[in-house]
Amino acid sequence: MKFEMDDHLPLVAVQVEYNGEKKTFSNVLLDTGCSSTILDTDLCEEIGLMLDLENAITRKM
Repeated sequence: MKFEMDDHLPLVAVQVEYNGEKKTFSNVLLDTGCSSTILDTDLCEEIGLMLDLENAITRKM
């Protein structure tokens, strides 16, 4: 995995594949101590990956 440092933060590019569709997210913070991942839901919808509003715990950022 290639990463670059920006203002002392490790950033990576992440590719998500869902139902054969792919989306690349750039400038994703690499946080090895985090127990969850945060992605832009609008960008995920571009490949058909939708938020389950009935079962999800949502937070506005």
